[in-house]
Amino acid sequence: MQTWVFTLIFVLIAAPLQAAPEEADASEERARASFVDQFQKFTRDKNNQGRAKRPDGKVVGGGPKSRFNQDDGLPFQSDLTYHDFSFNSETKAGPAAQPGGQNGQQKPPETKRLFAFVSGHGAESGALGSSTLERKAFELDQKLTKADEQKKDQEEQEGVKYRSIFKITTKEIFEDPAQQAGNTAKAAGQPEEEKEKVDRFELREEARPEIDKVGADSAETILSAARGEQAANDKDALGNGVLLRQAAQEATKALWNSTLANLAQRRINKAIRSGGFQSAPQLSESAPQCAEWQSKAAEIIAKEKDPKIREKLSQELQRMTDQCNQVAGLNFNAIAPKFERKEDGKGEELVFQGPQKEDAFERDSRVQLEMLNKAGKNVSDIPANWQYTRQDEEARMTTEYNDNQPKEGTRTMKEQIESYNQNLEWADEGYDEVATRFKGIQKAKASQYAIKPGTTNLTNINKPPVSALEEAGVDPEQLKQEVAPQTYEQLIQNSKAQ
Repeated sequence: MQTWVFTLIFVLIAAPLQAAPEEADASEERARASFVDQFQKFTRDKNNQGRAKRPDGKVVGGGPKSRFNQDDGLPFQSDLTYHDFSFNSETKAGPAAQPGGQNGQQKPPETKRLFAFVSGHGAESGALGSSTLERKAFELDQKLTKADEQKKDQEEQEGVKYRSIFKITTKEIFEDPAQQAGNTAKAAGQPEEEKEKVDRFELREEARPEIDKVGADSAETILSAARGEQAANDKDALGNGVLLRQAAQEATKALWNSTLANLAQRRINKAIRSGGFQSAPQLSESAPQCAEWQSKAAEIIAKEKDPKIREKLSQELQRMTDQCNQVAGLNFNAIAPKFERKEDGKGEELVFQGPQKEDAFERDSRVQLEMLNKAGKNVSDIPANWQYTRQDEEARMTTEYNDNQPKEGTRTMKEQIESYNQNLEWADEGYDEVATRFKGIQKAKASQYAIKPGTTNLTNINKPPVSALEEAGVDPEQLKQEVAPQTYEQLIQNSKAQ
């Protein structure tokens, strides 16, 4: 039905009544050119996560889209750009260097330990390139950490603690999940099944509203751009649906790419033994590839004066780089990869430890990708060491309108797809009714576009209708279905190719 409506609107705009054929053609061409121009301007908005482009996908320059993250390919100047580490890191906490060291040397800069996923870039000003989200997260980290230190002697709620911007819930799990329900019935004298603890990190209550506001504010620039220049500031005006679908697709791709990058970078850091180095490979936006990390590490080795130590470190570096590349090539749904020594003691091999050994950040990132990859899949069907609830699957959204007023609610992805499919069935009924009244009208079959839950990547659901872009003169061959990168290696290749 969307296709038919768009075509009708396009024709009504493009072809005045009683116009000569050549006038109609010229008017249609002007309408097409106007849409192409609006599409380009819309995709230049800094908070539209994709590159500025034409409807046919051809990238165009201009605006704030001149620099992109090297790991996930997202625009550098977006309010939501986030240069973080998926592992604990350090950031400068004071001046770069201070006088007063021994023999007149300068003191090294002071550093502050940062929790994983808190961006040290947020300590910089906006003028130096930090984003609104980075500054807000860092500000909250500083404020909440200081407040926590002042009340650290207070008794924490059992199983819940607070660190930085996170609320951390801890639960006990059994090594064998089958024993969870029956461990209390063990015979006398028989030892209980060994238990481990598993964490869940979430934004804490004090931080979520402020983080949410950054997202809401950034979305406003996209909504404004979709309304066009004449109605940009009229919040009662309806934005162009095709453009909003374009923004939805780019936002979904951004979520996929950034989650995949963070997951792989954390895996690489955890799966590889550091050996003689201070740490295992640490990939990030500034050094997204294993070879770049290797190059920086080699510079440190070169400063070692003892040739024997230098040789040993070089061998260790090559081992870690090879292993880094191997983990970078793993599919996103690999579970808890780790290099372990072989039984014969000769070298190491990559093993997959399974859900029970996955940490909170790895697990949540992997499960999120599983849910995005097959939209509508039940979270309970995904192997994990945490028992997710329905609330974890829900998204806030406008569920209906009463007297032109939006009603807010929550729905899972599966419920959203089922609602979409139901609307297609109603559209078929409407078409059939029209066809009985107006002879000669070809019946449409809207339900052919139905989506089976748990089968389609969300990036391909949230995309503009192909037919709408065809109306703008785009060759349908240029609108083929995209395949989301499945490995970190593919993600980096895609980022470099764009």
